[in-house]
Amino acid sequence: MERESSLAVRALAADGTTVLLLAGYLPPTDRYSTIIDHFPGNNVYGHWGQGGLFYCTVEVFENGISIGKGESAVVDEKGTVHVDVGAIAERTGRAVEGYYVVEYHHAEGIPIELYAFHVHKETGTYVSCNVVSYLGDTIYLRAHTDEMENTQFWPGLILDEVSESRLLIINPYNVAMGFQAHLIASDGTVARSALTRLKRRSVAQYPVAGLFPGMEEAMRRNNAGYSLCVSSQYKLIAYMRVESLQGNIMSMMDHLHRFCLK
Repeated sequence: MERESSLAVRALAADGTTVLLLAGYLPPTDRYSTIIDHFPGNNVYGHWGQGGLFYCTVEVFENGISIGKGESAVVDEKGTVHVDVGAIAERTGRAVEGYYVVEYHHAEGIPIELYAFHVHKETGTYVSCNVVSYLGDTIYLRAHTDEMENTQFWPGLILDEVSESRLLIINPYNVAMGFQAHLIASDGTVARSALTRLKRRSVAQYPVAGLFPGMEEAMRRNNAGYSLCVSSQYKLIAYMRVESLQGNIMSMMDHLHRFCLK
């Protein structure tokens, strides 16, 4: 495996590729299967055969520790980059909840938009969600200067008798990271959470109502009438996860959106 990986990386480097680092949430593996299936041909500009090679490695983390690695096959733009992330974690022989880092080698100039599929094992229902890049994106340089990547926004928080909104933050960096959440009402008033510290190489989720003591009743009374802003000192990888309280199933998960300066 190691020899094949090194050969693949050398072949990609010779073919003119760049590397993108991305991170995504790994839900409990006893309840969900998490799979990456990416067809790079979706973003190829030009005729078939001109796209180059694509390949990725995946490393799974739990409580700050790497617990397993896997990789896809090397494909051209007609192939599919496939990795069963949950299967990597399950090599430990137990249920795992954490996050994973994707090192995606892709042909120069071809943008990558990567999704993971989280399939609920008992019911077969699934949600798909972006795997978020945090280093190595050299294609959209204008976006990096025009947008505040350490400040992100989510409109319309859902909080009622059947659903709960949870803020999920990944810290893929090798240092601790602090963040603060801001609850924004429709009239513009703001409540702020306490400053919260997230350990290095970890993931944490927070019921949104718990971040703002004393605000839960107002949030339930004005369901979807509040929005959320989260800021940190590093590029932020944050998701909003909506959980069905009746079935204990993820009904939705999506990444927060960056603030634009223009």
